[in-house]
Amino acid sequence: MPVPVPAGLPDCWSAAPYEGVVRTAIVAYKERGAVALAGVLAEALAGAAVTAFGDD
Repeated sequence: MPVPVPAGLPDCWSAAPYEGVVRTAIVAYKERGAVALAGVLAEALAGAAVTAFGDD
């Protein structure tokens, strides 16, 4: 999030900080076609979504 946070900026959620092995995995998936990572990344994204919005 930028500091200061601009008025009206929505909350930001992520599954993990974008660094280290997480960044490596995302870059591999998005830029190198490492589709075998899709399931792991989807599970992480789903976990972040449940944290942000609940599981109702």
